[in-house]
Order: sequence, then C-alpha cells, then structure tokens
Amino acid sequence: MAISKGLRRTIEKLQEESKRLGKTTEHEMVDGIGIRKDEKLELEDQMKTRGEGSKVKQSDILELREKVHELEKDNESLQHKLKKKEKALERFQSEETDEPIRPRASSATSLGASSGYQSEKTLTNLVWRSFRCLSPRPYRRARNLC
Repeated sequence: MAISKGLRRTIEKLQEESKRLGKTTEHEMVDGIGIRKDEKLELEDQMKTRGEGSKVKQSDILELREKVHELEKDNESLQHKLKKKEKALERFQSEETDEPIRPRASSATSLGASSGYQSEKTLTNLVWRSFRCLSPRPYRRARNLC
C-alpha cells in the first residue's frame, strides 16, 4: 500500500509538472521571462513613449543609489562604534569579575600610617570604579588618583 501511495504521488507530481511545462510553451520565452510577443511589443511601446520620464526616473535612481551608499557608510560606522562599545563593556565586566575589591580588616600589627594609606587607596579605587561606571568617557585626572 505504501508503495502504491508513493507511486500515485509521483505520478500526480509529474502530471502537474507537465501541465506547467505545457503552459510555458504557450508563451514565448523572452529574456528569460515567460511573456507573449504582443506583451513584449506593448512594453516596448510604453518605454518609447516614456522616454523623458525614464530620464527623470534614471536620475531618481542615481540619487537613491547615492543615498543608499551613504546609509551603508553610516551603518558601517555605527556598527564599528557598537563593536568598540561592546569591547569596552567586556573589558569593564572582566575587570570587575577579575579583581573584586574587599576592604581589609585592620589587625593589631598593621595599625599606623600604612593602614591609613591602604584604606585611603582602597576608598579611592572604589570611588574611581563607581565614577568610571557612570561616566561614558574616562577622565585622565580621575584616573591619576588611582
């Protein structure tokens, strides 16, 4: 039964294909497009009568091509900027995950000037990281504080 169903389907497909081929032989193939000769002549007459209109259309086409070219350039530049921003974001995220800043607990042996300096430096780093997170551009003066 399965074989006979498969054969029926292929026979039906072949019949449909032969019908389509029969229809295309009725039309003469002109420039790879199935149109009749009288349709081709009508199109040629229309193109002759629209001679001036076609020149205007050609200039419009050239203008549109220039606009498309400009838009493609803009698109490329925006894609480039987007890639730069993504790379900067990846760097920022990797810095955050690589070096977590933890405030150090003071011990009895590390009291004195060095512990004050260390906490000040840690505080400066925390401020710098939060500042850098909020600002779109790094500022050199703030960077020198770290």
